[in-house]
Amino acid sequence: MFQEELTRILKESAVAHNADLVDYELEGKGSQTVLRVFIDKSGGVDLDTCTKISRSIADLLDRKDLFSDNYRLEVSSPGLDRPLKEKCDYERQLERLLKVTYSQDDKDITITGRLQNVTEDSIYLLAEEKPIRLPFQRIKKAKVEIEF
Repeated sequence: MFQEELTRILKESAVAHNADLVDYELEGKGSQTVLRVFIDKSGGVDLDTCTKISRSIADLLDRKDLFSDNYRLEVSSPGLDRPLKEKCDYERQLERLLKVTYSQDDKDITITGRLQNVTEDSIYLLAEEKPIRLPFQRIKKAKVEIEF
């Protein structure tokens, strides 16, 4: 119940500011609790967006009295090296170079390719000049490769 209510509040606050909740971490106990919230949006996340979402989350959490003790709230972008998890994560990375580990015939295979398209159930990469379709259900891990 606590996790569901917390997730609802975090998503609601992000969406109210045209952002997506990427993930969150809850660490510590009592007055040492730290809630780290990772958000993203088209065009990237700036300090102003983090501040607005942080205020919104704090206001809702305090009204709902979800934490019995003091807590520390941190809101930020998840960074470039974060794993891609949701369809919207992939959609924001079109034309970027990705490193993807997927399962095939009970083996894990890792490839690097440029993200060409995202559909409801798959991503399409161009790897070594060959198009590859990878259904989301087979993807174990994916992240953006930083290009220099």
